[in-house]
Amino acid sequence: MRYKLSIILLTIFIWCANLFSQPWSSIGPQGGWTDHIAFHPKQTSIMYASGDTHGSLYKSVDSGNTWENLSSYGSYNAWCFEINPTRPDTIYAGSMMNEADSVGIRLSIDGGISWQTVLKWPAISQIAVSPSNPDIVYAAAGYWPGYQTDQHGEGIWKSTDGGFTWNKIITNLIDNMSIQTIAFNPSSPNAMYAGAYGVFGNGNGLYASLNGGTSWYLAGLANKHIWKIAVCNSTPNIIFAAAQDSVYKSSDYGTTWNAMNINIGVTEGLFFGLNISKSDNNIIYVGSLDKDIFKSTDAGLTWSGLMNSGLTSTRIWDVTVHPTNSNIVFAGQQGQGIWKSTDGASTWQDANTGFKCHYITDLHHTNGGVFAALYNEQGNNSASVRKWNGTSWNSIGLNDLWINKIVPVPGSTDTLFASKVDYGFFSGKPNNKLLKSTNSGLTWIPVGKGLDTTVEISTIKINHQNKNIIYAGNKLGIYKSANGGNDFTLLGLNNVTSISIHPVSTNIIYAGTWTGVYKSIDAGVNWAPLNTFSNAILSLAILSSNPKIIFAGSFANGILKSIDDGVTWNYVSTNLNGKTIFAILPDFFNPNIVYAGGTMGVYRSVSDV
Repeated sequence: MRYKLSIILLTIFIWCANLFSQPWSSIGPQGGWTDHIAFHPKQTSIMYASGDTHGSLYKSVDSGNTWENLSSYGSYNAWCFEINPTRPDTIYAGSMMNEADSVGIRLSIDGGISWQTVLKWPAISQIAVSPSNPDIVYAAAGYWPGYQTDQHGEGIWKSTDGGFTWNKIITNLIDNMSIQTIAFNPSSPNAMYAGAYGVFGNGNGLYASLNGGTSWYLAGLANKHIWKIAVCNSTPNIIFAAAQDSVYKSSDYGTTWNAMNINIGVTEGLFFGLNISKSDNNIIYVGSLDKDIFKSTDAGLTWSGLMNSGLTSTRIWDVTVHPTNSNIVFAGQQGQGIWKSTDGASTWQDANTGFKCHYITDLHHTNGGVFAALYNEQGNNSASVRKWNGTSWNSIGLNDLWINKIVPVPGSTDTLFASKVDYGFFSGKPNNKLLKSTNSGLTWIPVGKGLDTTVEISTIKINHQNKNIIYAGNKLGIYKSANGGNDFTLLGLNNVTSISIHPVSTNIIYAGTWTGVYKSIDAGVNWAPLNTFSNAILSLAILSSNPKIIFAGSFANGILKSIDDGVTWNYVSTNLNGKTIFAILPDFFNPNIVYAGGTMGVYRSVSDV
């Protein structure tokens, strides 16, 4: 009996070990688009940072030297976050993406260990806690410039119970404005400021309230798009505002404003990371989107420009100063992650250890190795495609482009296709493109007549037996080209996110959609549903050594696997559960190795999953 019990317990142990095993390991790249960095209000060795990807909230307990992902936050964007200064274990995180994944505000009351969604729908750009009452919290709701349609909850939301419930403030003035920033006057807690960034005329300028947000009035900068407001804590009559063309200063609580002499070659629309040192209000930092970081040591009278020694990108989204040492500064870059300075921004060092917020949307394998497309790597001298050399990632090109997919032509060493993403943020006119290179990516030309350029191309696949046959998919359906990508014809389906062609019978094609997987046995003419899932299927890959095995990457729910040509599916129980997977790539030489790309970089399995 004891022997049988031991066998049963051993069997259960092995089953549980397999069920909860974590065969996937992160291989980077480190860095990524960093939105916000903040210090713990009472323990400065503890820091938090967020990136522009799903599940992108990180914590450091060693002053920013290393970072760990707060995985319990979930697969949501964290465009902004705020730590309650009185209750530092209470953290508010705001999401600003699109209708599919924006959850408004998530709340943690245990320092980021667990989270709950407390406000759905609005796109949140900044959160502020009242300095006089920690139960009163405000959220600025403002969708990304270019997407403002007065239908994303724009305006200001308020909570009076510590952030558990929220109501929109109705004022008949700023209700539907895209509010990007909100700040308090520390000497008068009922006095507040809000900045509007309205590209399409739905309000701009700086607004003020003297009664805790009940009513508002235009306080100046009426024709300016305001991105950030900062109030001096020692002299609260002094306010700075970062706008699209300069940084402005008011010395009379916002009644009058003067432009600072700071716009040293900075193009319009791109001042962001404004921060006043708490230990010395004369020291001010501001980041720009094309000319790095600027610094003032005399309360804005004069500025030193191009504080960029050591920085790898000039696109600065956030600048954060140590609460008691103004020489310690952190910068959040677009595409290159977190950087640290200990000499007042004179020089910078990489501080990305453990911080992995690269948005990997595609992976492909050639004899030259594994290549990854980095979706949000747009930034000066920032490569959109990188190559894995076994230990690290090297940049190979397509600098400053938003690349969604990149595919090599089978058998070719120099011909590539890539889909360029252009949402038309500031123009309001999306212009997505299919690009082709015949010189290994050195130069690119647009191709793809017949593709709708107002819709993002979500997938590209080339028939490995006939390289002139190319498939492309987007939300309008699947397109097919028979002449090497020059012309395309719409075949069918809707909301197509991924395509995979059978390695032997190329008339068999699988397509992932927002609702499930479809199969065609006649080269895409007709389609039959295989399975319906609660989460969108964003990537598909057929194992060439055994075509019955198919992997599917999902939105916010990890990887599924079928071993019977897609008839039945099961989730692969790994540490990728809950993550968004945009790309799956079986290794070209070893079928036991599979790569997965998603919102926190690239993962690799070295076991037969």
